[in-house]
Amino acid sequence: MAQGSNRSVAKRDSGRNGFRDQRSPHVPGTLPSETSREILSGPPRALAAVTPCTAEDLLKALHEFVLIVNSDGVIESLWSSKLASDPEGTRDWLGRRVRDVLDCETLDRWEAAADGVQIDGGYGFEHSVELPDCSARFMVRATRLARAGANGGELCIVSHKRQSGVDYMAELQRKGTWLEQAEALANMGSWEFDVAIGKPRWSPNLRKILGVPNDCADLEEHIWSVTHPDDHELVRKTIGDAMRDGRPYEFQTRCIFPDGRERILLNRGRPVKDTHNRVVKRIGVTIDVTERVQAARALRESESRYRDLLEHSHEMICTHDLEGRLLSMNEHSAKTLGCEPVDIVGRSLSDFLVGKSREGFAAYIEQIRRDGYAEGLMKVATRSGQHRIWSFRSMLRTVGVPAPIVRGMAHDVTELKQMESMLRNSESLLAQAEKIANLGSWEHDLRTGKAAPSRHLLKMQGLSPDLQWTPDIYRSRLHPKDRLRVQELVDRSQLDRKPFEYVARYVRPDGKVRVFWVRSTPIVGANGEVERGIGVMQDITERARAEETLRQLSQELINVRDRDRRQSARELHETVGQSLAALKMTLGNLREALPDENELAREFLASATELAELSIREVRTVSYLMHPPMLDEAGLGPALRWYARGFAERSGIKTTVDVAENFERQSQDIETTVFRIVQEALTNVHRYSGSRTAAIHLARENGHIRAEVRDEGCGLALAGPLGGRQTPLGVGIAGMRERVKQLNGIFEIESAPGVGTTVRAMLPIAPNVEESDLSGPKGDENAEDCES
Repeated sequence: MAQGSNRSVAKRDSGRNGFRDQRSPHVPGTLPSETSREILSGPPRALAAVTPCTAEDLLKALHEFVLIVNSDGVIESLWSSKLASDPEGTRDWLGRRVRDVLDCETLDRWEAAADGVQIDGGYGFEHSVELPDCSARFMVRATRLARAGANGGELCIVSHKRQSGVDYMAELQRKGTWLEQAEALANMGSWEFDVAIGKPRWSPNLRKILGVPNDCADLEEHIWSVTHPDDHELVRKTIGDAMRDGRPYEFQTRCIFPDGRERILLNRGRPVKDTHNRVVKRIGVTIDVTERVQAARALRESESRYRDLLEHSHEMICTHDLEGRLLSMNEHSAKTLGCEPVDIVGRSLSDFLVGKSREGFAAYIEQIRRDGYAEGLMKVATRSGQHRIWSFRSMLRTVGVPAPIVRGMAHDVTELKQMESMLRNSESLLAQAEKIANLGSWEHDLRTGKAAPSRHLLKMQGLSPDLQWTPDIYRSRLHPKDRLRVQELVDRSQLDRKPFEYVARYVRPDGKVRVFWVRSTPIVGANGEVERGIGVMQDITERARAEETLRQLSQELINVRDRDRRQSARELHETVGQSLAALKMTLGNLREALPDENELAREFLASATELAELSIREVRTVSYLMHPPMLDEAGLGPALRWYARGFAERSGIKTTVDVAENFERQSQDIETTVFRIVQEALTNVHRYSGSRTAAIHLARENGHIRAEVRDEGCGLALAGPLGGRQTPLGVGIAGMRERVKQLNGIFEIESAPGVGTTVRAMLPIAPNVEESDLSGPKGDENAEDCES
């Protein structure tokens, strides 16, 4: 520390006290004792007398000090560690002769030190001083100086506190430990090579880096053995040139150790010369830079990949200054514009913009200057005249660059914008189509619960366009008698992963009842679970009302026809049948009145009687087929047995009737409907099936009447998979279906070619007449369209 302080003061006072530099360079040659004494004693000067002090007084007063004595023995410059903060305290020393300041004993010792000045730095002595804080030893060293223009010689006398031997060794050991730790942390080692003896000296960490065995005697041979053979020539040439030129050197070598490890070492050294300018040794350090080199290599590879990615990226990447002048652009983007990168650099970015993008370029630059970034869309024109749309984001960079630059990245979104335009047009057309068809659509994400209804769907339901619509809102406004049925259909669809459709009534917030036809399809995700649902909804209120009116008319027609049949059957039975019976009786009286010998007349009479009998049977049969009196008198079971027996006799088809014992009388509508269905089904069996058997089953199950007619004929071709019919169903089947529908029942036909046909009707015992009310209370207020 003292030496460092001395150097600092010397450097500060170099101009005032005549030092060449802070190192106090040695001058070749010796300083004769006479000259030294001359300097210390010097000729007398007219200065105020002072009391001479001993060396101990001097050291106590000044502690460490640097004293410059000129050839006249006068103190020219003085720096003291004790008086460093008080420059005024040294004025009593400056300009005085050494002999006036020091006592004789001290002066003799200093003269002896001056006599011993040598070429290598001078001669010194130790002096023990009892200081107030501790006992200390001081080393006093004298060194001759030479300055241009100086008369004779000058002495630099330096005093510094010296530690005790034990403390000195401990400090030295501590510093050595620090050095080893520093070398270990830096992954480096130091070395020295003595040219005279040809022997190197390596630090412990360098031995560790080079993997030197403990028993290695020849370090030079070891280093050559682990150095890669291809690097030997580089090492020899670099060291040889440095030794010849006397300059520092640096080189990098590869080392391959016995265990196969390869390390990369950076070697830095410099020659050390003696006073005769001869190189006496080399000193330096060796640093393991393997990780650094590998990181640099990886960085270069990364930069190479980045450059490759940059040049071939489909993104537009460029830089420009704050005037908009392009500084760089990647190759792909330049070629998209029909140019080469070199043709673009230096041009203004606005040269490639068109329309509003060009008009807003000044505002873009202003935003960059103000906010440091900008983003948006810009339209550019290629050399071929094609217009492209780029989505860009630009950032201002001011740190680490000579001048502010703007880094920009853009993506070509031309096709995307075209698709968005097409989508907007499609959405507009879809909205118009939905309005024309009075139809709405929706999408429901089951994972997030979010739903996206069309605007017309909300309008159909009488809801605000801003409402956060969900399927639960729709279900909550369903007619209470339809709600459970709809929920069951939805749950079954999600379970079976199949589409569903239904017709249900919906109560709008204004109280109006609308009838909606709904069809939805579940969308199954990759995990096999239903993730979304999409569907359409159509307002069929007017159609439902028309169908209801048509159904009522159809029901009325069926009822009228049944009444006509009943009336006709009664009339046939009571008038025509009675008249034919009277005719038969008259013919019987006529036979008794005819003489026996008139055989011709009796033959005609017999023929007439037979015709009367036949007519009576035919009239009775027609009357019963139109409406069997037994149906009204005995009920459905006896009527079906009677009809089946007559059908078997007329057609030759064996017919069985199975009626449950607990079957009771039903309403006239149900009994008439079942009888007509069985009657029409048996007629079809006779005409088309070719079956030799038929079976009628009648039962009461779960509040329903189930009637079935089965045959074993050729079967019936039903509707195809797309809803078309391979063979059109006759009027009779349509009539059966209509009859069942009027009673809110279910009509089914099961058939396949070659396996027969089953006609089935399920009729509720107590039909819910309210189910036919599809539009709520009658009145014009419920007949308004959703547009009102």
